[in-house]
Amino acid sequence: MLQIGVAAYSGTPSYQHIVCGREFVDVVAEKCGGECALVLGGYTGLMQVIVDRAIEKGLPVILVLPREYESEKFPHKVLLVRTGMDSLARSMILVRSSDVLVALGGGIGTIVEVFGAYGMFVPIVLVSKTGLPTDRVAETFRDGVIDPRFGHLLHVVYSCREAGEKALMIAQSRKRL
Repeated sequence: MLQIGVAAYSGTPSYQHIVCGREFVDVVAEKCGGECALVLGGYTGLMQVIVDRAIEKGLPVILVLPREYESEKFPHKVLLVRTGMDSLARSMILVRSSDVLVALGGGIGTIVEVFGAYGMFVPIVLVSKTGLPTDRVAETFRDGVIDPRFGHLLHVVYSCREAGEKALMIAQSRKRL
């Protein structure tokens, strides 16, 4: 089973972000079905939209939780990994467990996950033009190279549909290190 990590905004999502998140899940469900699981770090903000849509579409969902989220309520159909760790440490488990990381837009947590994935040779698909701080990462590293020693692991796209398609293509062709 392919594990697609999803890094997304934990704050209140805009209508544009909600539509984007649903579109991403729809593409994954349509093209991958039961052969893919989504791996996220919580159930707030845009992550909640993505989890709810994934459940609706029948996609398996794994939540890798930091200790501060462990006591919250979650849908019954998700697999919970209670790490006992802070958000930063939990993020490294999330990205290392992923065949590809998709960043649908976010703040510092999403940025940490993008850089963590890159440092662990996990390919990243980053949606740009979201109006969120991750857009700066896309602008700065347009060529997909954050560190020349690691090569081209960052793939900047401009829609959530494209993010889903690109992530599946990468995950299906990737050989894990």
